[in-house]
Amino acid sequence: MISWNQFLALVTDPNILNRWIDRDQAQQDAIRADVNQSLFIVAGPGSGKTTVLTLRVLKLIFVDGVDPAAILATTFTRKAAAELRSRILGWGDQLRQALLNDPASSSQLRNTLDRLDLNRVITGTLDSIAEQTLADSRASGTQPPIPLEEFVANAMMQRAGLWNGRRDQDPSFQDYVQRLSGGVRRPNHKDMLAICRAVRDRFAHDQIDVSAFESATAPQYPGAVVLCRVIEDYISRLNTDLVMDFAALEQEFLDRLDDGSLNRFVQGLQVVLVDEYQDTNLLQEQIYFTLARNVSKRGGSITIVGDDDQSLYRFRGATVELFSAFRQRLQNQCGIQAKPIYLSNNYRSTQTIVAWHSDFIQLDPAYAQVRVPNKPGLTAARSGSFLEYPILGMFRPDVATLARDLAQFIYDVFKGNGRTIQAGTQQLRIVRNPNGGDVGDCVLLCSSPREYSAGGNPRLPLLIRNELAGLPNLIQVFNPRGQEFSEIEEVQQLCGLMLECIDPGARIQNSIPNFPRNIPQVFNRWRRVAQEYIDSNPPAPGSTSTNTLGAFVQA
Repeated sequence: MISWNQFLALVTDPNILNRWIDRDQAQQDAIRADVNQSLFIVAGPGSGKTTVLTLRVLKLIFVDGVDPAAILATTFTRKAAAELRSRILGWGDQLRQALLNDPASSSQLRNTLDRLDLNRVITGTLDSIAEQTLADSRASGTQPPIPLEEFVANAMMQRAGLWNGRRDQDPSFQDYVQRLSGGVRRPNHKDMLAICRAVRDRFAHDQIDVSAFESATAPQYPGAVVLCRVIEDYISRLNTDLVMDFAALEQEFLDRLDDGSLNRFVQGLQVVLVDEYQDTNLLQEQIYFTLARNVSKRGGSITIVGDDDQSLYRFRGATVELFSAFRQRLQNQCGIQAKPIYLSNNYRSTQTIVAWHSDFIQLDPAYAQVRVPNKPGLTAARSGSFLEYPILGMFRPDVATLARDLAQFIYDVFKGNGRTIQAGTQQLRIVRNPNGGDVGDCVLLCSSPREYSAGGNPRLPLLIRNELAGLPNLIQVFNPRGQEFSEIEEVQQLCGLMLECIDPGARIQNSIPNFPRNIPQVFNRWRRVAQEYIDSNPPAPGSTSTNTLGAFVQA
């Protein structure tokens, strides 16, 4: 359609896209690569990876003439997929309009641009693409895949697996779940369900044979046999009901790719792009490699983008080695050579933050062994003058000590006389703003607000909350999202009042057979809290005993 130089001029034009890729050679190399060149793009934070992905898609269309429907771009989250699609459509339309408004554009180019439909680019998460493809390619008269939402899958795991034969009450199973969760207390029903779901997903993501795992583990851990039975019965129920969880959906997608029943879909592809590849698990890798083998036969390629330093989802089966060793794995399994490109210019953060990030990454020498070899460090490339806020790192040998010292630091800054930090040869004074500054100006960002781990161990949010509450001038913290919903006092009061209204004395509750034993315990605790609340709110002076909350509940 147009030349690379024309494309570059449109992209960098301040009145069109105003993207400064001409100032970043690595970004240019990634965008400009030939359609048949597979790429391994290592993109540090703030290095413009979404810009590069978007412009590579548009370059393939506007310069190489690739059919939009032949491009598949996957991302890790729905939000990221929506952002990528929005940019492809928005920027693509700006490029098209600029070319249509250019008097130098030929009539042939105008005709091509009039027919161009950027909506045909396939974007989405791998799960959404798998679901849509399986539905579109199903045999006549067969049911499309029905993926279950998490809460439905949880209910099925409970009924078909945990409650089948009351496995949740098996002591060996409880011992094994406690061991897997690293807990200090006996697991409750929620703990058991969480472990069962996590192990089921890991079996699928890591391509583990359940029977082989059971045989190898059973002699030492009898509870492992029970766990495998729970998962096997759950999978059997999925098959009986003709539904899938997301792990089963991906497995079905891979199986259909392998048996050739999705050939029509595969043969229409020429380029595959994968964002956040560091979060890919083994099952997903096999899907991408299958697609890569097919597109390479037709002169196409695969491009993956990610960052080993942002690998966070090991609990979902992702391992950093799948990313850092991608080039070798792709070569060994597919015979495809991927060109490495490093995006190391950070356009988002200040020099102080970039320097701190680079230093922090190097703190653990053991981690360096699994990083991408020869990966360059980040460079602060943000233009303009910005206030360089200092960064203070606090490292402690255990979470309890960290919580104590961090709480004391917060107290000193906001309730005391501040804290002086030795920064090299200088002393840095940290104190609240005297014009109304207070602890409400302090924000704690954690991976999760949960106050307990799956095994019942206290996490940092709870420890900090308790430490702040124990200081001389106590600082109270309300963290409803971090607590078990059923443990919040106001929730207990309300639920207990509701139970006493609809089932006074627990007559119906006690008549239900095979009720999981922990549920009546929770209900009865709610009832006690509700009664204490009623007793603590006597009739107001001058009112009658019939005009009370207790009377309302009795009625």
